[in-house]
Amino acid sequence: MSARCRACGAVVLWTTTEAGNRMALDPTPDPDGNVIMVPADGGRRARVLSGSAIAEHRGRRWRPHAASCPYAYAFRSRRRANR
Repeated sequence: MSARCRACGAVVLWTTTEAGNRMALDPTPDPDGNVIMVPADGGRRARVLSGSAIAEHRGRRWRPHAASCPYAYAFRSRRRANR
């Protein structure tokens, strides 16, 4: 599902990770990304790759929006403060 980032207003693609957490992704695949989509429960879930798995994956990858959002640090800080 796409929406807009509340911090910068950019279009983001909301997904759920394999652990069940929500994650905002930049909406277009990025060769420098580290997130892939995997089949799960009749749908798709995000899997975050690390280390050599990133270079070994030949399919499409996405970048977490937190990596490109100019306000990610401030947004995360505000969220943590509200807990």
